[in-house]
Amino acid sequence: MKYLIERLSVLVLAASVLASPLVAQSGQPSSGSAIANLIMEDSLTPAKKELRNYIAELRDTLVKVQAVQARLTKARAAKMNGVVPSQGRELARNCLKGVTALDLTTRRLEPMNTPDPQGDQALHSYRNAIVTLREDLRLCAHFDSLTLAAATPDTQKLENIAIAASDAIARYDVIRDALIKLLGIALPVKGNMWRQ
Repeated sequence: MKYLIERLSVLVLAASVLASPLVAQSGQPSSGSAIANLIMEDSLTPAKKELRNYIAELRDTLVKVQAVQARLTKARAAKMNGVVPSQGRELARNCLKGVTALDLTTRRLEPMNTPDPQGDQALHSYRNAIVTLREDLRLCAHFDSLTLAAATPDTQKLENIAIAASDAIARYDVIRDALIKLLGIALPVKGNMWRQ
């Protein structure tokens, strides 16, 4: 086993040395960096892998709210007023899906803690951020639905609701990123959440 670990270390070192010029030339990740990423993933404890998966799954749900906000803003700028209400309905649906995902994440995080007081404090801040974001997304769905109920929905109001929801997610992201940085967790690419 020790021999295998030593051989793997030598291979990773050689691959990263050989790959450095390739990355600089092509701008694409090399097989050496892929191996290094795999080793980094393997170094996570089971608890950190579980936390990473929960956070990534939630992130992939929340990004849909921000995507709708971008489409809604673009439709308003292009004066495509017929498209705005449909994007508003999509926003309400995605905000409600976000609330459900936040509820699930809250339940999943209940038994979690860290062996370090600083880690526990970051986890506590993250839980508080989830509570705040849940309320923001609940209000998003509520006010969005009220606005859409009008005979002629106010497109500016719909855009403002979408921007407020997107800004709330951005504030949550800051606290989430502080937690995963402290714990040494890297999130997978958006939409590519996978479990180990």
